Amino acid sequence: MLNGVESNISMEYTSSYNKKSTVNKTDIGFEITNSDDEYSSIMKLYDEICQKYPDVTFRLDDKQTSIAYQKKYGTDCMAYLGYGNSMNQVGDNFGEFSQKSVEIDVSVLKNCIGSEDYKDRFMSKLDMSLREYSSWQKTALEQNASYMCMGFTDDGNGTSTYAVCANTPFSTEDQIRQMYNNKGLAYSKQFIIHKVKELQSELTETYMNMLSEHNRSLYNKLINSKNVVEQVSPDKEIPNDKLKNIGMTSEEL
Repeated sequence: MLNGVESNISMEYTSSYNKKSTVNKTDIGFEITNSDDEYSSIMKLYDEICQKYPDVTFRLDDKQTSIAYQKKYGTDCMAYLGYGNSMNQVGDNFGEFSQKSVEIDVSVLKNCIGSEDYKDRFMSKLDMSLREYSSWQKTALEQNASYMCMGFTDDGNGTSTYAVCANTPFSTEDQIRQMYNNKGLAYSKQFIIHKVKELQSELTETYMNMLSEHNRSLYNKLINSKNVVEQVSPDKEIPNDKLKNIGMTSEEL
């Protein structure tokens, strides 16, 4: 970290914000513990902040839930996109140097709702940071970054400020969803191929077992047949007691 800027950390996403969204679940059913009332209060405050700074592009994140999501489903699963599983972006061109871009973690807004003093201190820090935004950009450029945004989170002792730099554009919410959908399709294909191979292996093993059993049966039949042939072989003398009961007559000419 140099002057508060983390370099070479590419952000995974940006967002489309839907004010009417009240979905509190991800695509695969990861539940958020926030109540509807809390969600409405947080989004109302978020709207107020966005309206106060119309020249700034905002995102609303939820790092705590994102960490819990990754622990539950793993990093290869669909990414948790932000508060309410949305990146909640207001404005355009997030992360570009032509645009002031700010992400706020929902922990900050929760504390703002709980304490007016906390809210005043956060808004004061946000004002100051936006006035000094060009200096943050300068530091990012010195580190050869092509994109950057500022961020605010609660560190347990108040609001802390950071910046994220990237060498590639910040992905949109649609892009990140499509990426994981494609990964899911690829995984599904691999899974099907794997299952087909397993089935082929099982069928082959069953066939070989059946063939082996059939061969054993044939072998036993051949052995039995051989024994019968040997019993009636013309090379062997048949005892008289075996012949006396044979009903056989002849006519003299």
